[in-house]
Amino acid sequence: MKEQRIKRLISEHILCLVLWLLLGHTFATRHRSRSPCDSECECFSWDSSNGSTSSKRFTVNCTGMKIGLFQGFSVTKNLPLNTTDLVVKDYNLGTVDLNSFDNNPFPLNPMLLTAVLSSCHIKILSRVTFQANALIYLETVDLSYNHVMLIQEGTFSHLPSLELILLSNNFLQEVEQGAFRNLPKARMINLSHNALHKIHPGTFDRVPELKILDLSANRLRNLPWKNIYWVTSLQVLRLEGNFWNCSCDMADIININQSLIAGSKAVCRFPEWLNGTLLEQLAPRDFSHCFSDEENSLQKKIAVTLLVMVFLLIWWDQSKMFKNIGQIEFNEHDVLGQSGCVYKGRLKDGREAAIKKHSKVNCECNELKMLLRMSEKGSPHANVVQYYCVEYSSNFSYLALELCHGNLMTALYDYSEEFAVYLEPRNCFSQIASGLNYLHGIGIQHRDIKPQNILWRRTVSDLRFVISDFDLGHITEDESLHKTRYGSLGWCAPELWNLQDRTDAVDIFSLGCVFYFVLTRGERHPFGLVSDMENCQRAIISQDYHFSLSGLQDSYQGSLHMVAEDLLREMICFNPNKRIKASEILKHPLMWNSEQMLTFFLDIGDCIEGGEDPDIVIFKEMLESGAGTVFVGSWMDQLDPPVRSDVQGFYKQRDKLCALLRVVRNKIEHFQKLGDQVREFYFGSREGVVQYYVNRFPKLLSFTYRTLQRSGLMYQNGLVKTKSSLM
Repeated sequence: MKEQRIKRLISEHILCLVLWLLLGHTFATRHRSRSPCDSECECFSWDSSNGSTSSKRFTVNCTGMKIGLFQGFSVTKNLPLNTTDLVVKDYNLGTVDLNSFDNNPFPLNPMLLTAVLSSCHIKILSRVTFQANALIYLETVDLSYNHVMLIQEGTFSHLPSLELILLSNNFLQEVEQGAFRNLPKARMINLSHNALHKIHPGTFDRVPELKILDLSANRLRNLPWKNIYWVTSLQVLRLEGNFWNCSCDMADIININQSLIAGSKAVCRFPEWLNGTLLEQLAPRDFSHCFSDEENSLQKKIAVTLLVMVFLLIWWDQSKMFKNIGQIEFNEHDVLGQSGCVYKGRLKDGREAAIKKHSKVNCECNELKMLLRMSEKGSPHANVVQYYCVEYSSNFSYLALELCHGNLMTALYDYSEEFAVYLEPRNCFSQIASGLNYLHGIGIQHRDIKPQNILWRRTVSDLRFVISDFDLGHITEDESLHKTRYGSLGWCAPELWNLQDRTDAVDIFSLGCVFYFVLTRGERHPFGLVSDMENCQRAIISQDYHFSLSGLQDSYQGSLHMVAEDLLREMICFNPNKRIKASEILKHPLMWNSEQMLTFFLDIGDCIEGGEDPDIVIFKEMLESGAGTVFVGSWMDQLDPPVRSDVQGFYKQRDKLCALLRVVRNKIEHFQKLGDQVREFYFGSREGVVQYYVNRFPKLLSFTYRTLQRSGLMYQNGLVKTKSSLM
């Protein structure tokens, strides 16, 4: 009955959503030829209800009529943005890169709940198959009747909402350990009718809500029963149709909950004297010959003896390595980072700390000077490493600092999948910029901003990013060391390396390089290869001074790409006097949420429609003079037909940027008066209006904001203000 309920649940929720390879983009309209909904597919909306809530769903259903009709990577290249349910059957897809789901990761993507790719000749599932942002809310994946032979580690770890995984009737020979890790909501995994001969220990340990596991009709001879025992949520375990070897290696089966295998009809094939015995009938007596009491007793004695010896060795080793100096204690073998001079330790009051050793004695080291400056200025900033105390030995000084858990390098390379959400600009960049703004505000230049010096520390619900390592720091009031220190290769501003006058802009340059490095997930540097920092520094100080931000196009599309590029160009420009300040970074559109973007467009629209203040007139002229940056010809031509019809009142101004901004403002303001079809194109919300237009015109937000900055107007506290209003 449980199995039938699951099948009914799947049939009720999988109404199919289509992806297509080489065809155009559509929202269930038929104005484009060769659209999946023209002939091969069916598109429709429907209401989903679970008894307490209901939601609008959009489905496209494709069933291949000709084998091989759709091929390769562009299956979902133009998937409708309102798609929730996807089904593709009988198409020869082969290896599918589902990253093509992402039309525009900021934030215009279809948010799929169900994906069915059945009978599509898919062969491999890898850790990148489901990385698309559009799949993050996926609840059901059906990949049955394909040619899948291998599921790699981390394949489904990007899908935290996944509940049902159906992989029956494939050619599976191996499921790598970790393939099903980090699936907090998964309730059913079906691996039946495959060629599995082994299940790795721990394969299902990270699936805490797993209730149904179907391993029937494979080539299994044994299972890691100890691990199965610890999957306490499991209610149904189907095992029939395998080649169970009920020898001593299978003795642990008697410890699992027998209700899991009751009625499964799974039988032993080996050894011969147990051939035909149901697994549920196995009892301790069937394995009594495997271990004698004497053997068990001897094994326990040996294990206890070894544990005691290991404990004594560890205690003896630790007692020799631990150092106590004043208020701090640390283990010299517990090294943090790669410098070899930072250790994990603690204070006498029990607080954990990072203990940093300096060879400077009888005088203040430069880093201590910076830290004491911060202490004098009041409470510590959350995004700057906290200083506890300093102690001295005969040869060294030891700084006790806030203990963090890693740096940006580890976040990008070691925890990239887990930390993706924390590395989004509004979270990561705003924290780092806030810390840097604090330092500049109290007269400190860091002069060595790089990924290794941006640390992170776990909090209850987030990551806190912290600026650290002030060895090369400089107090702006102090001229004694003004022109004698460099930064790190590849991250160092040209004026810092060339021993020119230095301002706070040296840190802005370095931070711009770090931001680009993070935006490209640690794969790109504006001035060259990440693997060749020396060559990057040569490019930075060369007379040509050329940098590239092309990596943003590979990592992001649409408005985020253009807004990020706008900020980075202001951070890493050659002239330090033209670089943006840390306080202005915090106000940049890249740091805005959807509500702030909505408020900006409302205020800009009001400004354009209001009065004839000279500053406003100049602002509108500047907008129109650069309109070609945002669109070419008529902006109406880039709208969907229903949206275009709704704004026909602006037809005579179809080549004016101010008219486009007024349209955005009006549609936000009067959203409730719009027709149902138009509101659907606007994603059903006022914020969706902004999303629609910044997707159609990727440079609209960045160009309007930059023009406002260059005009005589001010944008403060979410309001556009003229000079006269500020007097």
